[in-house]
Amino acid sequence: MKQPFNLIKSPLQGTNLIEAGAGTGKTYTISGIYLRLLLENHLNVDQILVVTFTEAATAELKDRILTLLRQAYTAFAGGLCTEPFLKPLVDQHPDRKTAIFRLETAIRSFDQAAIFTIHGFCLRVLQEHPFESGNTFNAELSMNQDAFYQEIADDFWRQSVYDGSPFFNRYLIQHNILPDTLRPAFQRYLSVPDIRLTPEVAVTDSSDLERQCRDSFVKITSSWPQVRSEVAEILQTDPGLNRNRFKTSLIPGLMESMDEFSRSTAFAPVHFPGFEKFTAGFIRGAVKKGYPLPCHPFFDLCADLQKQQEQLDEIHHQKLIRLKTDFFHYLHKESAKRKKQKNFRSFDDLLLDCRHALADRNSAADLVESLRKQYAAALIDEFQDTDPVQYTIFQTIFGDPSCSILFLIGDPKQAIYSFRGADIFAYMNAAAQISRQYTLSTNWRSEKRLVHAVNTVFGNVNNPFAFHDIQYHDADASPDRKNNIRMEINGLETAPFQLWYLESTDGKPISKSLATRLITDAVAAEISRLLNQTQVRISIEGKPAAAGDIAVLVRKNREASLVQNALSAYGIPSVIFSSASIFDSFEAFEMERLLSAVVFPGREDKIRSALTTEMLGCNTQDLMEILTHEDQYEKRYSSFVDHHFIWEKHGFLRMFSRLYRLEKIQERLMQYHDAERRITNIRHLTELIHQAGLAEKKGMGELLEWFQGQRQPGRERLDEHQLRLESDENAVKLITIHKSKGLEYPVVFCPFTWEGSKIKPSADLIAYHDDTGRRGLTLDLGSENRDESLRYAEKEALSENLRLLYVALTRAKYICYMVWGRFSHAESSAPGYLFHFPEPGPESGSTRDMKTIDDQTLLSDLYRLSKRSDKCLHVGKMPQEPGSSYLPPENSRRDLSCRHFTTRIRNGLTLSSFSSLVHSHHENMDLSETLQKGEEDAPDSISPDIQPSKNQWMDIFLFPRGALPGTCLHDILEHLDFSNQDPDLVRSLIHEKLVQYGFHPNWTDTLYHMLIRLLNTPLDEKDPDFMLSRLRPEHRINELEFCYPVHALTAKKLETVFRTHPGPPISKEFTDRIGKLGFGRVDGFMKGFVDLVFQYQNRFYIVDWKSNYLGNENEHYSHAALQTVMENDLYILQYHIYSVALDRYLKQRLTGYAYERHFGGVFYLFLRGFGSDSRPQAGIFKDRPSEQLIRAISDLIGDPGRSDHE
Repeated sequence: MKQPFNLIKSPLQGTNLIEAGAGTGKTYTISGIYLRLLLENHLNVDQILVVTFTEAATAELKDRILTLLRQAYTAFAGGLCTEPFLKPLVDQHPDRKTAIFRLETAIRSFDQAAIFTIHGFCLRVLQEHPFESGNTFNAELSMNQDAFYQEIADDFWRQSVYDGSPFFNRYLIQHNILPDTLRPAFQRYLSVPDIRLTPEVAVTDSSDLERQCRDSFVKITSSWPQVRSEVAEILQTDPGLNRNRFKTSLIPGLMESMDEFSRSTAFAPVHFPGFEKFTAGFIRGAVKKGYPLPCHPFFDLCADLQKQQEQLDEIHHQKLIRLKTDFFHYLHKESAKRKKQKNFRSFDDLLLDCRHALADRNSAADLVESLRKQYAAALIDEFQDTDPVQYTIFQTIFGDPSCSILFLIGDPKQAIYSFRGADIFAYMNAAAQISRQYTLSTNWRSEKRLVHAVNTVFGNVNNPFAFHDIQYHDADASPDRKNNIRMEINGLETAPFQLWYLESTDGKPISKSLATRLITDAVAAEISRLLNQTQVRISIEGKPAAAGDIAVLVRKNREASLVQNALSAYGIPSVIFSSASIFDSFEAFEMERLLSAVVFPGREDKIRSALTTEMLGCNTQDLMEILTHEDQYEKRYSSFVDHHFIWEKHGFLRMFSRLYRLEKIQERLMQYHDAERRITNIRHLTELIHQAGLAEKKGMGELLEWFQGQRQPGRERLDEHQLRLESDENAVKLITIHKSKGLEYPVVFCPFTWEGSKIKPSADLIAYHDDTGRRGLTLDLGSENRDESLRYAEKEALSENLRLLYVALTRAKYICYMVWGRFSHAESSAPGYLFHFPEPGPESGSTRDMKTIDDQTLLSDLYRLSKRSDKCLHVGKMPQEPGSSYLPPENSRRDLSCRHFTTRIRNGLTLSSFSSLVHSHHENMDLSETLQKGEEDAPDSISPDIQPSKNQWMDIFLFPRGALPGTCLHDILEHLDFSNQDPDLVRSLIHEKLVQYGFHPNWTDTLYHMLIRLLNTPLDEKDPDFMLSRLRPEHRINELEFCYPVHALTAKKLETVFRTHPGPPISKEFTDRIGKLGFGRVDGFMKGFVDLVFQYQNRFYIVDWKSNYLGNENEHYSHAALQTVMENDLYILQYHIYSVALDRYLKQRLTGYAYERHFGGVFYLFLRGFGSDSRPQAGIFKDRPSEQLIRAISDLIGDPGRSDHE
């Protein structure tokens, strides 16, 4: 018999079970026991083990316990005592001085408190006792094991199925038995100890029967062409055939199906629907009375095949059971072996390893003794969510009452996490072994009348949770709670528990889809009435109800979305508390399309897909406008190319921040009712992608591939992947019942608690606990007792649904709404069980069939329930009148105005490049914004990829123009070994890069011939051996990055330096252009990347690759033409900046460096000038700046040793 637990007087010894009902102060009780153990049992904080099940609960327990310790310290020191429980504790303590000392010590050392999750505790045991536990050192802890187990499942399939019987393989495919469908079904049970699989089967050899099937099939297919017309005539014209079973209009379709069947070459052909109509037995049953039986040998052949197939299916069913059994055992054994080989463990493994260590005959005694010395007492929170492994651990360590104190605290009525592995039967078994049991029965949360209403609901049957081990004891309302709530409907005060009844309109059970729609609309309308104070008025502590006071509890996230949409129609703010993954969101789907276009801007299909996202906002008309106007498409294409470069050079975050700003994504999304949700999701995704890129050093393509992988269905989700909460200020809370556990809300709606408890008979396996004393878990894989197994499993499902209902109804502080009606298949639901008296008795677990009962009978049951509640529970027809738009109260509105910035920002150090000096639209960036900005040479022009035919002759002049093609050519040259011109190797590299950048592979030959000419053209006519092909990889540096200080640089100073050092290629026109550059004074750093620096004959040279399109003729790439381009595009300034960088670099790295001896010069190689018929030296611009000019520019820019702020 359970006794009420007295926090002051109940003894702290032995093993104790405390059943803490909803709202009864479980956490407060744990804190109080902890305090008493410190004071009365003289334990230190590191001697009291507190275990709970989540990190969040662990943090809350630490905070609550520490808060109570501080309050107790204040109370013992004579200060204000706010907690009622502390005053008698202080009064009865014999030595206040000692108590103060112990509390002060506990508070100071609280960082050593042993408060852990169950997995954290087991991990600590294994790490602190490696020899006793046999723990593997430095094992990696893995969170997501789906891919690991899938690999094992696939290996089993290859070994056991692929080379097996084609008939059996066909059977598996027909029943959707595949490694990726079986693996999730079995994986969740691998950590369950002593699990039983049933039945054990002996498999019959099917080879003879398969051969007979094959022979019958051959006979049918070989005879069909000859007998087809005869069979068709019988089926179509025989007067004795019942035309309800042989409709004349369907005969041609049957004949065509048999035609196709007879043409099959499969070793194990699949019967088509209707095949049985060709069998003698079916035809015999379709003959009208008094008519002769139509006979034909073909019908007998089909009957033979069908009979053989039915016999074969029976054997296959047994083989499938054996296959599932072998599959489970293989997963279990092979996973243990591979985890040991790879030295990693899962969270479940931590528990199993700890349990194994505590059971080891050689070391368990020492380990148990060590842990008992370390922890004198243990408080286990949420014990209703335990499992056999966890309970064995605690029982082994702390189960001896002579040397340990153990408190198991939980509520079996709130055991709702079986999908996470929690096992209510482990709780039941533990409770049966513990003699000292207590209850917490005072509900401190809910209003008195609401407590009575809930008592009435669960007191309506003798066995309210389907199992006698889980009893319902009436809760007591807090004696100190005042009635702070008043609810009126049409001016009349009403009950705090509102039970709506949705009546059928056609006399039939209401379908689930219709009920969901009607209830969703009704809930939203009622909330609008509550908030607008029309018809329904609620006053909470003298104030009208606000949106933030209301919660709608749902079973599934989809239901939350439906309610949110309905609330949005009334303008009511709401927020979804969801455990769904951000990668399953609509924004993740759109982000994937958007990023694909940035990674592959050369793919028009990717760009089209990105433009039609709601983030970019193009509708069909907008898209057609863009696609049919080249200038508009060029603009869009150019944008994706630009962002491709930014991502490549500076990372994802810089790219997406710019894209988000330029495309006005936030402004566009604000037009949607769920704008806050969308923006929150986008920011969350941005953060996760950025973190993945940094942590794993992923490039663009790899990061996109990672993102796509995260979105794959069935992938295990991490906590940081859960949807984040948008602002919940004054918004209706939409939350699943599972997630609401432990929370409370003033007003609660429970609209979808009528889910049935039926399990599909076709399930791959049925998991249930047998009714023997063992109560272990059994997996029925297809036994003859499957119906009985199904009954056990459905009873367990019903019990969990009843517990879910209890959790839902006990979240409310003041008002609770619930919906019930004559819903399809709801006879197996929790409300059906509680409201309508199971027949023939509570043990059956099922109510009257909804098809055979009318609304009035159901309503009569509810009215009787209402009467027993003393008007605390009101039954009424569900209102279906629409609500009205929500008008927030005037005092919640604030006049907003823009803030004005009035101070002056002082220019600091800037980061400059050639591009920022030359292009006025590339303003200098603040150094604090980024240290990663490099050169961003604007493309000369942009064109989409030409899609050539395989046989079309393509000149290098026709290769697509613009920034992306240039990047593609740069990438090829960066990865090309100039000294190895093996055709297969070079072509393979070109092909790979073309595909990577979204260009047609048919360009491979064109680029190959261009590269070969480039590599074998002398760079200096005076030295025919001076070719790039002579350079070995160790004599070159690709993409040499530089960054050197700049002090007080202006355009006029640059002009003066060049003007005082005249001579080719520096002309007066060039120096004039330098003087007209629009950049202001530059202080900071000059940054950039040199495409190539190479060494030849002890001299060092600069190369810059140029993919600029200058024209279709060779003379467009002559020296004179290139001189004009170098001057007009200010490339002359660029290579002087590069030369200063190389000069400084060589000074630092080369002993005895001298400019005249070691600096070779500069080559600007215009790649389109190296066509198949180009002239010698075409495409080559070369110069060797004078040492005096380089020194003058270096001095102007500033000495490397000079202070940046001189």
